[in-house]
Amino acid sequence: MKRLPITPIALAFALLATPAAADLLVTEVLGSVRTVAEPGRMQTRVATLDQIANGSELTLAASAKAVVVDLANGNEYELVGEERYMVTPAGPKSAKGAIAAAKPLPEKNLPAVRISGRKASQATMIMREMEPPKHPGQLSLLQEEEFPQRIRQIPGILSLLTPLPDETVIERPLLCWTKQKGATRYRITVFGPDAAEAWVTLTSTLETATPETLALNPGGTYRWRVEALADERTLSSAETSFSMASAEILALLARLKPEPDAPFARRVLYAAQVEQAGAKSTARSLWQALSRERQHDPVLRSRSNDGESGLPLP
Repeated sequence: MKRLPITPIALAFALLATPAAADLLVTEVLGSVRTVAEPGRMQTRVATLDQIANGSELTLAASAKAVVVDLANGNEYELVGEERYMVTPAGPKSAKGAIAAAKPLPEKNLPAVRISGRKASQATMIMREMEPPKHPGQLSLLQEEEFPQRIRQIPGILSLLTPLPDETVIERPLLCWTKQKGATRYRITVFGPDAAEAWVTLTSTLETATPETLALNPGGTYRWRVEALADERTLSSAETSFSMASAEILALLARLKPEPDAPFARRVLYAAQVEQAGAKSTARSLWQALSRERQHDPVLRSRSNDGESGLPLP
């Protein structure tokens, strides 16, 4: 499917003129919430990050709650209690005929693009774009089965953890790697976009923060290498690269970032936006924090990938 350019000024929604295009994004679910795309079809349970198309029906059990965002206009709806809704262009419509009260999102929290949801959801629009952003103001979409990326490790063998290979970075990265058996120190070298050495340091730990003296320019690609040393002998080495997000993407995400005490649903929305920008490690940290708040949520747990990738917890 063709990728759509997204301009930071408009903060536009990537709405596609296809029958499968979803109209509501689910940002929070508590209790039993079910949907059916067509009359006579079997109901499926609604989960966080599902996308629900107009014409679908939402059924909430007693004490259930669902927060959804209209991808066409940025309106947020908080649906609670035992009720049945029809998803319409005007908003979720109750069985009694009343349209749910809309709560416009603050401009800075408007989603810039829709996200790909669960494969199991009939209303989900699956997008095949997997590449990180290449043009200013353009966000790519990530498939859930590709996120987060698993890192295969061999115990005692050096491997790089974060940033992930060829990851787009939106903040000064913490470089992390695994232990090499027999190593007493590690030499870390960062190469600039011109392939020249930009920074070198030695440490006995398994991580190091990139210093403020290391210039990381928006849009620049940086290669980094870790060498495992025993005295002055090199036991092994590994290297990969990361790219800083463009200035446009950095500015957009800075505007989208919610306050720490923002509602849970808003923070889910931001994590999805960070993921779409290609910042997989940062997104994973956000998913991990959200997952710890809602440990019963299988979607958040799957996206945070706790304990499977070897990534340090925030």
